[in-house]
Amino acid sequence: MRSVAPTTASSQAVNHTQIQISDGCHCGFVDNADAALVSSLRAGDVRAFEVLAKRNQGRLFKVALKITNNREDTEEAVQNAFLNAFKHLDDFRGDSRLATWLTRITINQALMAMRAKPRKTTSLDESRGFSKKAMFASAFRTSGKLTDERAKTNCPASLKH
Repeated sequence: MRSVAPTTASSQAVNHTQIQISDGCHCGFVDNADAALVSSLRAGDVRAFEVLAKRNQGRLFKVALKITNNREDTEEAVQNAFLNAFKHLDDFRGDSRLATWLTRITINQALMAMRAKPRKTTSLDESRGFSKKAMFASAFRTSGKLTDERAKTNCPASLKH
């Protein structure tokens, strides 16, 4: 596991910290709170994960709910987002805020949940109140009787009088 040593960047705003990983690479700028939280998470601090969840859960739930329109799918997407964030915490470079990274993961999880569901399809005719049976019947009927011999032979038995 990589160790993280926050160093203050004098050329940046006071509330930003540059994270320098022990191998010398710079991970970009994040808020001080994010830097401390990421450092604690990478060290395996369980309380840091609780803080992360409490700080972001409500916002992530709202984002996922707008995509899924379903409470159960939303809860699953947010849970999977936190699991993926925890698994891939070493991939967080710090180029953006931690909340932004978590939001992107949550959006991806919600979209994957939607793709996994079978799509509901509705015929345009059926959605307007038309049925094939009614359309066929109305095409060949005039005042309750079939109009010609050809219509009588082509008409389904269920429509004949």
